[in-house]
Amino acid sequence: MKSVISIGLLVFVSVLNAFAQGPLVPPGAPAPMMKTLDQVEPRTPISSAGYVISQSGSYYLTTNLTATSGQTGITVNADDVTIDLNGFTLTYNDGSGEGEQGIYQKNIFRNLTVLNGSIIDWPEPVIAGTACHIRNVRQTSKSHPNGITVGDDSRISDCLIDSGFGITTGARSTISGCVVNGGIIAGDRSTISCCIAGIVTEGANNCAIRAGAGSTVNNCVARGGSSGAIVVGFGSTIKACSALSGEAVAINAGSGSTISDCTVRQNTFYDGINGGSGCTVISCTVSGKSMVSINVGTGSTVIDCTVNGNYAGYEGINAGSGSTISGCTAVKNSRYGIQVDSGCQVIGNTCDHNGHNSTLEVAGIRVIGSGNRIDGNNVTSNAYYGIDVIGAGNIIVRNTASGNTISNYHFAAGNDIGTIQTTPVGAGAWDNFEF
Repeated sequence: MKSVISIGLLVFVSVLNAFAQGPLVPPGAPAPMMKTLDQVEPRTPISSAGYVISQSGSYYLTTNLTATSGQTGITVNADDVTIDLNGFTLTYNDGSGEGEQGIYQKNIFRNLTVLNGSIIDWPEPVIAGTACHIRNVRQTSKSHPNGITVGDDSRISDCLIDSGFGITTGARSTISGCVVNGGIIAGDRSTISCCIAGIVTEGANNCAIRAGAGSTVNNCVARGGSSGAIVVGFGSTIKACSALSGEAVAINAGSGSTISDCTVRQNTFYDGINGGSGCTVISCTVSGKSMVSINVGTGSTVIDCTVNGNYAGYEGINAGSGSTISGCTAVKNSRYGIQVDSGCQVIGNTCDHNGHNSTLEVAGIRVIGSGNRIDGNNVTSNAYYGIDVIGAGNIIVRNTASGNTISNYHFAAGNDIGTIQTTPVGAGAWDNFEF
């Protein structure tokens, strides 16, 4: 009897609990459980050439696009636009066309981003406004020289450019990780890093890499250019670059610039590194057929550099008045290993086998003017003289010389010279030694 009552109570309680929970099926149609693609990332598809963008937003290609003669690929009449090429190509099929643009944004607009695809055979592949970003784009042309052109404060990164003019940007722009079969031209205060640039067809005033004043070029490889492989304006920095020039100065820097840790091979009769007044050249190596391997203006500094094998030109290192050359090695240069004007310090350098390609009077170190200090250098096996001092009023001390063809030392009257010793035994601290 008790068991029957217990079972009945359990059934009764269960029924009450079921009614307390309310209806099991909610009213109305079921709501969607997931967001649409437009809700996650609103993007507008582009499926044909001649497309015009008039609103900010994100756009993407759905297929390869080919434009007809006289047609612009994509026109952007808005700020803050992203165009994802989505791995597709935007192609112009009229090789005789002129002035047609692949992607065109007027310079009154800004913040255009183009990425992830190819832009092929356009007379003007990309023209964009300010603060733009071109990333992971391949641009090539069989018959048109223009490349990618953007305004101030722009970025171009990880692109492959195959055209004569390559990349052109405005001021304060950044170009990084690009391979350019053509030149890179950037405005003032720009940064060009980790790029490879080369001029295929030499033309008037072209450069592999050119940047305006206050710019930085680092970890780049540059080849060719009728105006130079790397050319920068005043107050710029060139670091850890490799340059080979075809028709001009390999590295040409404006006044107040710093060039460091660079390697230059010059294959024509121009300077390897040329710097204006107040420049600093540190730990660079220059070799090959230069006019002057390192040529800097007044008030400059050249430290720990090597100039080797300048077999068809003039000096290994030439510096204007008030400059310092220290810790450098000048070997087998056509005329002088080192030449300075007035008020310079030439300290702790090595000059060996210079001048053997010249019929003129040459030397390891040549001093033209007055007020110079020539101290602690080693000059060996140079044609004619080890140290040749033409001017008066200079100080020449603590140098060592041997094996120079005509004479180890050749000094004009009126200079202060440490005693020349043929043996260092018992020599004074200020003496010059010859062996």
